Amino acid sequence: MLKPVDWSRFGRIANWFRLAESDRRGTVLLVENEVVTRMAMRSTLEDDSWSVVEAANGAEGLRHAGETRPTW
Repeated sequence: MLKPVDWSRFGRIANWFRLAESDRRGTVLLVENEVVTRMAMRSTLEDDSWSVVEAANGAEGLRHAGETRPTW
């Protein structure tokens, strides 16, 4: 997504991926180096019923992304 983020569009796109999973929960990879920000974002995502995989930096995020194939 490009900045500034169109949150309405982002929600529609994210929910399309959630609906592709059999349990409709949806899994998101959260990459953020600031611990407090990452915790807040994780809480928000989990409150919206997302399953969250965390990465503390870009390298860790790339490793996670390489280990898991997205559901289409």
